[in-house]
Amino acid sequence: MVVDDEAIVRSYSKTLFEMHGHDVITFASAEEAINFYRQEYENVDLVLLDMIMPRMDGQQLFAFMKRINPDIKAILSTGYSVDSKVQEILADGILDCIQKPFTYEKLQKKLRR
Repeated sequence: MVVDDEAIVRSYSKTLFEMHGHDVITFASAEEAINFYRQEYENVDLVLLDMIMPRMDGQQLFAFMKRINPDIKAILSTGYSVDSKVQEILADGILDCIQKPFTYEKLQKKLRR
């Protein structure tokens, strides 16, 4: 599951995952993602969250999704430097943070950890 407000990032991420055999669903907003996740979280292996989005950022979205499923597995993606806000979300239980733009190989290294 990919949540990012930028269409090009959603498209790139979806293509990247699908090229490696994964099924992917993308969402442009936190609200859409929450509605889907509430119904389908048992079928979601990983959520890739954008840090900066309108109305609800990645940290807020992760916290909301974690209330739905305390065992959520998620990675934060950001085009910004890793700062204290990212450190907070890592402390909240997100698996890792990946800098945009990223390759599948870089993402796969994060997943192995």
